[in-house]
Amino acid sequence: FAQTEPKLVFTQQEKKQGEKILSTLGFKPGKDWFVCIFARDSAYLSKTFPDNDWSYHNIRNMDINSFKLATEMLLEQGAWIFRIGNIVEKPMEISHKRFVDYPFSTLRSDFMDIYLSAKCRFCVTTGTGLDSVSMIFRRPIVYVNISPLGAINTSRKEFINLTKKHVWKGTGRELTMSEIFENGLGLVNYTDDFESRGVKVIERTPEEIHDV
Repeated sequence: FAQTEPKLVFTQQEKKQGEKILSTLGFKPGKDWFVCIFARDSAYLSKTFPDNDWSYHNIRNMDINSFKLATEMLLEQGAWIFRIGNIVEKPMEISHKRFVDYPFSTLRSDFMDIYLSAKCRFCVTTGTGLDSVSMIFRRPIVYVNISPLGAINTSRKEFINLTKKHVWKGTGRELTMSEIFENGLGLVNYTDDFESRGVKVIERTPEEIHDV
C-alpha cells in the first residue's frame, strides 16, 4: 500500500456526482476539506439481524459523543465533519453548519458511503468495515478505542492507534501490553473473555481522543 497508488478509481461521472451532492450542503469542492468519523455501536447488527444476540461484541462499541470534543476542535480548524454510518443508535450532540450527521441525512446512499470514505482528508474510526475504503484509497487513519490490542493496524506510517484501556478489576491498575498478551487477551473479541479474566476494558476519554 505504501509503495503503490490505489487500484480502484472513480469515473469522471462519479466524481461530478459526489461533488454535486457535497455542493448542496454548501461544501466547496477543491477548496473545503472534510474528515469522516466512524463509531461502531450495536444498532446496525441488532436491527439488521434481530434474531441474534450480538452483546458479546459490545467490547468493540463506543459512545459517538466521546468524539464531540475532537470534532469541535476540527470544526474550529475549518474542517467539515461527516459522521458516517447507516443504522446508528443516536445522533451526535453537535449543531454546526459544517457538521453532517450523515446517517440521519437524506444524502446518505451506498455511493456516498464509498465516496466520502475515499475522499476525506483523513478518517477517525473505531475499527469498522467501511474504514477499509479509506485504507484502499490511501487516506490517513486514526484508530480510536481499538480492542483487542492485537487488532491495531501498523501497516502504514499514516496510521495512528489508540486502544481502549485494560485495567484489573480488583486494583484498577492498567495492564501493560505484555500482560494483555500473557493473559490471552491480545486477540480476543468477546466481552466475556475479558470479564472471566478479571479485566475491565474502558473507553478513552473525550480529552484523550481530542489529543490523539
